[in-house]
Amino acid sequence: MRHRLHARVPGLDDAPGIVVAAAMTAGGSQADGIVLAGLPPAALRLLPCEAGVVVEPAVAGARVGGHPVPPGARRLLRPGERATLLGAELALGTPEPGPGTPADHRTRTCAAGILRAGAAGGPAAAGPHLLVLDGASAGARLPLGPDQTIGRSRRADLRLPEAQASRLHARVRVRGGAITVEDLGAKNGLRVNGVAVERGPRALAPGDELELGGCALALVVPPAAPEPPARAAPPAPARPRARPLPRLPRLPRRLAAVLLALSALALAAAGS
Repeated sequence: MRHRLHARVPGLDDAPGIVVAAAMTAGGSQADGIVLAGLPPAALRLLPCEAGVVVEPAVAGARVGGHPVPPGARRLLRPGERATLLGAELALGTPEPGPGTPADHRTRTCAAGILRAGAAGGPAAAGPHLLVLDGASAGARLPLGPDQTIGRSRRADLRLPEAQASRLHARVRVRGGAITVEDLGAKNGLRVNGVAVERGPRALAPGDELELGGCALALVVPPAAPEPPARAAPPAPARPRARPLPRLPRLPRRLAAVLLALSALALAAAGS
């Protein structure tokens, strides 16, 4: 996937969209990949990944997707969201397919060495997964299996390298179409859409945001692929028609009468 950013600066016409195919900066210098007049040089660092563009501000005042992001922190900018700083704005459009870029390479670009996804392994675009929105792992995907723990420990199925996360912070279960999350007694607690999860499992819906260990994650459930149409059974082969028996030629009436008379005489002679 390739992501196109559209820049907007007060008092200037909108700049054409720029495809972010590699790490670049946005700021007020002509050396920046995206020039935003009035901003300090390299004010924003942009890191593309499969899920969007990770934004890392170098100055105060940045907001990404409506969330404040302090200098040095990271937040994932998803398609349809905007990043703002000192009046300048970057809007992320719909992702475009990129020719010749294997999916596994694109995933490694975003999550290389940061995330261990337990036994599930690999990218999770085809099934339910948690998308890391901020922190050191911003932009990474956590594939969900039937029963997995999340935490800072190497024993966790889904590992988050966040200092505020407990060793085993939460448990996520997937049962058919139902997905739940449960707090495992974490010191810093667990919140779903801003509401604390205190006891027992909490049902999750696509788009719900989890907050644990100072990190935000969004539940993503891709739509199921349509089933292929059923193939019609081939028609049964037609049975061959029976050939009618040949019809015997009809004898003329006079000849038939003569033959009948001769048969009668033969019978009478035989009886005498």
